[in-house]
Amino acid sequence: MEPNSAYEQLHIAAEALKPYAVPFLGTVYRVCSYEYATRKDMLSGKGSWKYGARYNTPKSFPAVYLAAAPETAMAEYLGNWKEAGIPVNRERLPCVLTAVEVSVKKLADLADTTVLNRLGISEPGLSCDWKMENDALCREAFTQSLGRALYMSGYEGCRYPSVQCRGVYNYAFFPDNFSGNSFCRISNSKRLPEQ
Repeated sequence: MEPNSAYEQLHIAAEALKPYAVPFLGTVYRVCSYEYATRKDMLSGKGSWKYGARYNTPKSFPAVYLAAAPETAMAEYLGNWKEAGIPVNRERLPCVLTAVEVSVKKLADLADTTVLNRLGISEPGLSCDWKMENDALCREAFTQSLGRALYMSGYEGCRYPSVQCRGVYNYAFFPDNFSGNSFCRISNSKRLPEQ
């Protein structure tokens, strides 16, 4: 896959934005297909590593995608299938919704206009069709380039606007970059199978 030409500038900007990184402590939500609803897989980032997602290309680094509200998590799950042209039918169901407790120290807040201005981007620029760029153009999408810049700069994740639900924000966490006491853990995890 061809790297996005914006990467170098985004990486320089991400490095300069480190003083603007914010901590996050809270409960967020995830929906995944039943086959990945295990304690081992649900927060591993394996799916995004394998297939890519909005802020990471396939086989680059794992990212765990979570939503601020359960309704948004479900809208994102269903919207991803719809955008891929795959009908949501009994093959995509059942799915599992879970609450996730998160604590990180270095989050890039892409909802903050100061951060966006320093990156030289606007919020609408974060809603590119990353799947089309990956599949049709064999190119890293702009948001994936931004995610890579944040990941390489040591951020533990980012908050970004939902494409499925306007005015709501989602999170992409980079577990490889978790430091110290940072964590992502499933609430009531014992209710899920181990593997």
